[in-house]
Amino acid sequence: MKKLTINGYLTAFSGFYVWAKKKNLVGNNDVNPTKDLFYSKKETNAEAKKPKAFTPENAKALIEYYKKYYKIQRPDFFWASMIMLHCGLRQKEASQLLISDIHTRNGLSYISVQADNSDIKSVKNEHSRRSIPIHQQLIDWGFVKRYIYNCDIVKKERKEFMI
Repeated sequence: MKKLTINGYLTAFSGFYVWAKKKNLVGNNDVNPTKDLFYSKKETNAEAKKPKAFTPENAKALIEYYKKYYKIQRPDFFWASMIMLHCGLRQKEASQLLISDIHTRNGLSYISVQADNSDIKSVKNEHSRRSIPIHQQLIDWGFVKRYIYNCDIVKKERKEFMI
């Protein structure tokens, strides 16, 4: 059993003991039996497993897999995943993107993450409103010139979700 789990059980038992003491079910001079049994925060934190980051090889293999299986069959899924990976968007932000959120100014393509007045688009907080440059790798793969352009033609300039 993990030390954090043990501390949870001890906390519950300690609470029960305090309740019993208030109800005079145990003597007033009795010491809480869990008093010295808890593991320290240092011990429980040391036991917690830290998530491992992708190695460059893992990341490359994942991207290649997505390119092979999703770019043609599910371009919406492919581009949403690649935008999250390369631009740092949250899942909800990527899934709410509109064609009108993709801009190019002075030769720089960027994504505008904004909320609108509807219940459809929202941001986590005010600091989440931002403009994010589109990663060069996405541009090289045709995100702006092919995918967004094709979406724009198909959707006939209507504000519709691109993902």
